[in-house]
Amino acid sequence: MALKPCTRKPALANAKFHYAWIIVIAVFLILGCCLGIYSNCLAVFIVTVSTELGCPIPAFATAISVNYVCIFLMSPFAGRIYQKNDVRKTVMILAVIQFIAWTLQSTYHSLAPFYVSNVVLGLCGGFLGFLLAPTLINAWFATNMGTALGIAVCGTSLGSGVTQSMTGAFIANLGWRTAYIVDGIIAFAVLELVLFFLVRSRPADIGMLAFGAEKVGQTEVVKQEDLPGLTFKEAVRKPIYYVIMIYVIFLIGAIAFTAQLPTWGQMCVGLNVAQAGVASGFNWWLGGTIGNLITGPINDKVGVGVGVTVSVAVGIVGMIVMLFCFDNSGTQFVLACVACTLIGFLCTMMDMSAPILTRTTFGIKEYTSIYSLICMFIPLISAVGMTMYTTLIAKAGNANTALLIAICCALISTVLLFICSTYAKKHPVEAVTEAVRKRMEQQQAE
Repeated sequence: MALKPCTRKPALANAKFHYAWIIVIAVFLILGCCLGIYSNCLAVFIVTVSTELGCPIPAFATAISVNYVCIFLMSPFAGRIYQKNDVRKTVMILAVIQFIAWTLQSTYHSLAPFYVSNVVLGLCGGFLGFLLAPTLINAWFATNMGTALGIAVCGTSLGSGVTQSMTGAFIANLGWRTAYIVDGIIAFAVLELVLFFLVRSRPADIGMLAFGAEKVGQTEVVKQEDLPGLTFKEAVRKPIYYVIMIYVIFLIGAIAFTAQLPTWGQMCVGLNVAQAGVASGFNWWLGGTIGNLITGPINDKVGVGVGVTVSVAVGIVGMIVMLFCFDNSGTQFVLACVACTLIGFLCTMMDMSAPILTRTTFGIKEYTSIYSLICMFIPLISAVGMTMYTTLIAKAGNANTALLIAICCALISTVLLFICSTYAKKHPVEAVTEAVRKRMEQQQAE
């Protein structure tokens, strides 16, 4: 929905504390509970549920992969819907549907119904999973998007670490059926409360400008068509748009391995379900958190290319450590925690690099629509990667081949990222359009 032009400075524009940071906190909480449970806890259930149901582990992993495929299919439509409708109200409705689909899994006694639930979860996830955080942060921050997004997606890191460890403990002590119910209640309650009390879709909803708007020369709320940047139709005609897509594909190809950390811990290292949940949790709550807090400011001050290089390098070291986590080493649990922590640095790039790269390359005019078509590959490659890595580990009994594939994907993504970031530097998007600049100069003259 287009915003009406404002001829005066919003009343709250001079407030010392900007509400944008409340949005960061809100996104932090949403990602911690919603994405932390509905997405990153899926793999914790694989071994236990498939064993009780008597189905092969790859078959149950494939059922979960359906979730990601549906996110892939829904993401472009979600971006268009976000562009034209109130984000807050849309998500509040979808949260109810997602809660029902998740908790129903506690009642299933065969594999087929899990496919149904994961279809629904995936369709809702197209709105909630990878698109909500960039959409809100982009709307509320004219500057410092890297820092804000880095802090916000720490919710994924900390939340996923806590929820994976918590879910592993629930499964071990209460059973997997009760774990589904408890996880669902926690995610739903936090999500709805945060949306109702804290989230506002855009600064104009409460009479404000985006954080840092004055620094880039914006002193008024402008119409959608006056925002700087390319339209969706203009962006998709640029070859660099598809280079960014390929970059995302290889990056997620590497990160997809992390979904198998609980399975790897149990099958390859010899950890029990609780230990595997704790070890895999280090990937998010420690490695991911430190990585987000370090690379966010780096992306703002130095550039996204440097941030990705640091994250990929640390992540590859973690994968090398994984090769030494043998079940007869005597220190396998400690090594597993160290490896998962280091790999967490690589995971930070999933939520941060592509959104920032999209904004710096194409601007904010139709950012949500443009980014939604790019981020649709995140769940698709995650689904393919989950099935591929699970099958490789199950057949080989170790993760060596899977690790080599993940390392190659990470290295290729780094090369592509430098191509994209170099293009963005040579073709910068102006912070304020010429039409808005002339109108502001005219108002100042009057």
